Amino acid sequence: MVLVLPKPTKFSSQRPIGTSRTLLHCSEEDLIRVPSEVQEELTAEQICLAPTIVCAYLLLEIFGAKLKPGDSVLLNAAHLSAAGSSLLQLCKLLKLKPLCLLPLPGAPKNLVKGEYGSKSAWQDADTRAQPPKNVQTQYERISEWLMTMGAEEVFPDAVALLRWRDRNQRMLPKLALDGIATRDSAEQLVHCLQPGDKDAQMVVYGHGIAQPIEIAPPLLSAWGGSLIGFNIARWVHALTANARKMMDVMENITKLVRANRFSLDTVLYKVGEDAISDAFARAADASDSAQVVLIFPTLQEELQNNPDTSDEPAQRGSAATKGPEAAVKNEEDEREKLKEDWLKLLFTEGSMAATTPEGPLPSTMELGERKPETLVLWVGDNPKSEGVALKDVANVLGRAGLSSLSWSQHPAGEGLLEFEVNTPEVTDGTWYMRSRKTFQNEDLDMLHDIEVLARSLVEAAEPKLKAAGLGWKNVILCGFGKGAGIALYASLMKIIPQQVSAMIFFSPIVAFPSFLAERLGAMPRDTTPVKMFLVWGNRNKSTPGSYRQLLAQALRKAPEVHLTPDTLPDGDHTFDVKAFGVLSSLLPLCLPR
Repeated sequence: MVLVLPKPTKFSSQRPIGTSRTLLHCSEEDLIRVPSEVQEELTAEQICLAPTIVCAYLLLEIFGAKLKPGDSVLLNAAHLSAAGSSLLQLCKLLKLKPLCLLPLPGAPKNLVKGEYGSKSAWQDADTRAQPPKNVQTQYERISEWLMTMGAEEVFPDAVALLRWRDRNQRMLPKLALDGIATRDSAEQLVHCLQPGDKDAQMVVYGHGIAQPIEIAPPLLSAWGGSLIGFNIARWVHALTANARKMMDVMENITKLVRANRFSLDTVLYKVGEDAISDAFARAADASDSAQVVLIFPTLQEELQNNPDTSDEPAQRGSAATKGPEAAVKNEEDEREKLKEDWLKLLFTEGSMAATTPEGPLPSTMELGERKPETLVLWVGDNPKSEGVALKDVANVLGRAGLSSLSWSQHPAGEGLLEFEVNTPEVTDGTWYMRSRKTFQNEDLDMLHDIEVLARSLVEAAEPKLKAAGLGWKNVILCGFGKGAGIALYASLMKIIPQQVSAMIFFSPIVAFPSFLAERLGAMPRDTTPVKMFLVWGNRNKSTPGSYRQLLAQALRKAPEVHLTPDTLPDGDHTFDVKAFGVLSSLLPLCLPR
């Protein structure tokens, strides 16, 4: 038995390598032989977790070498995957005390903001918002499991940890391990660490979604500690002895397993036999500590499932030579089936986005009446620059109010933020024309992100509507660019539970209009008419004519939408003062008189 662990320098993040296939070509240097002692003690699905387990082991061995029994270690991903459970168990064996942050999707997001070591950075944070009941129940269940696995304390966020530390006069930890690697995760951990002159270290071992980590330079310089990255594949291939050490670590782990001092909780799903959607749902469930492992059919099983029924020996021989080709085809068919299952769930109550909400979009600006008769919801791409253009909108709001929501500052928006709208495939229209048959994994991820953000839009707006005594019929939905595309999907896919009053969108980036048209045609439609104004910049290369025509055709599948397209002379892909002038002229047409 071997482990496949390719050099990270061989493959870019856009073209990763995996073993989720029946046949895989590998170079010898990418294979690590598994010793017989490990094979005899652990199951195959446990062995495949070796890189994750060894990563946890090395994080404590390398970066926790100066820690003494009783010292604290700060973790923000102890509840995620085999890495988290391994860190907890190893800390317990080393008599270290894990302090765990447990950020859950849908919970209020309280952030420490300000100078390092300053009470004002966390003391004034408003923590009165309560999580939904289902999120609170999930938090309590996961917290209980973390404590049984060895955690000393569990906190919903860094603000709660610092308040606990202040009440109890506890020492802050010297080591933090960032397994989430989101935009602000590292910054929050830094606030909870001792200063750099106490040998404080913050190690990023998670991959996040390949987005930049943001730490304010004044915070980093005031803290003065070490910010370090660690990658297990890079470590293994750095020295020839490291591959052997990896297996030595696993032999030690097998001894701990044999002595009932270390557990590897896995759940196995066999592709082709078990429902793959169940596997993804279980993997996404933060309250389930078991590591989901997928097992793919062997070549022999592929051939058995597709037997050759030919009577002629020559034909049988020919079919035998085509065995690998048949296996590859079966693999492609299985991949297509998984894709179809995923697409069927998108924008339904059974989707991943619906079952695991990720919290409301942050609000960046409020204008107009405090108790409005109509609420204008703005969803753009750049809150700062758009805020400058929108600041005078109060002059035309009358008895209405405006709330600006930011998808780009939401954790689920990182993938969409990375998507560039000026690439050749966007400007020539080919990206927009992708359909169900040609979708790649990144396209499915984008649709999932759009659904998550659409649901987060609804989650952000509903408390505002409730406070004003309004319903969705009193909402005018406006936006620009990708934000307009999110809002359009939210309305037409019925993520917004009722028909809005009107929609005004500037240069909307609507992903895959063909898919939108397909779903619109299959859904029951609301007969309540709604105005939609689409304003295009005539110099905007990001919204080519072929795309605009395709979107207009898709919107015909929603007969309740009364579409009015317009063109902004000399307009490019920005929402500026000229675009604001158009918005000012369109809003009175939509506001109640």
